[in-house]
Amino acid sequence: TYPQLKMISFKYEENRSHEQLMNIAYDRLEKGHFAVVANRGEEFIQYQDQVAYLVSKTAPEIKMVGKSNIADQIVNWMEVSLNSPQV
Repeated sequence: TYPQLKMISFKYEENRSHEQLMNIAYDRLEKGHFAVVANRGEEFIQYQDQVAYLVSKTAPEIKMVGKSNIADQIVNWMEVSLNSPQV
């Protein structure tokens, strides 16, 4: 209901495949979210660190590993995306 709002949401799942997680994220994009940061508990176990994916309509999904790296990449992506003339 607020098309000018650039909503970025976060989605955490457990017991889901990567494909299922991405389907959930892309479904949110279709519902009007500007971007989704999605992650699964199973990947923390596998990598022994936080793993998240930044999903948007404007770029391929971005895999991010490590809390500080995830935060940095989200901020960098936002700076570029929100200042882009296509937005």
